[in-house]
Amino acid sequence: MEPINQILINILSRKTMRVEFPGLDTEHLEHVMAQKGFNMLLEIQSILADGTLNDFDCIERLVRLFEREDISCG
Repeated sequence: MEPINQILINILSRKTMRVEFPGLDTEHLEHVMAQKGFNMLLEIQSILADGTLNDFDCIERLVRLFEREDISCG
């Protein structure tokens, strides 16, 4: 990395950063997030209730569900 870039990074890393989303409807965002979470719970319930799946396939489907939503499974 160029020395000037490193100096800039060092200076900026000591500053407070604020991110704003003008016009963001937080009530709508909360509703969408709650609905997404509820839908995921229903999908998890369906996977766990599927008697045709062995343990491995059950876990594989759960992992794929989380990956689809960009949620790390560790």
